[in-house]
Amino acid sequence: MEMTNSLSQLYSGGTLSLPLEQFVILIGISFFCLINGRHKMGFLLSYFFIYYWGIIMNRSYWLGLFEGSWAGMVFMIAVGLSFAMAGLLGVFQKER
Repeated sequence: MEMTNSLSQLYSGGTLSLPLEQFVILIGISFFCLINGRHKMGFLLSYFFIYYWGIIMNRSYWLGLFEGSWAGMVFMIAVGLSFAMAGLLGVFQKER
């Protein structure tokens, strides 16, 4: 139960900022990809926007959470980039 309380405090106590103009750009690009039938490309671009907003733009929040440890940030960046590489490989595979 203690772990559940600490996780709920982690997710409810932090604030992440999303600029409105970047959000509108994301919606426009996603809409354009859906209309053209490029679902994988739209998904990949959405992932990159979310990665940028969550990790890069709010770097100070994560550094505070990791108490200034760069090892935590390097780990998060490595995991995010590995997911991005998997997504890129998925985009270039032929559909079955």
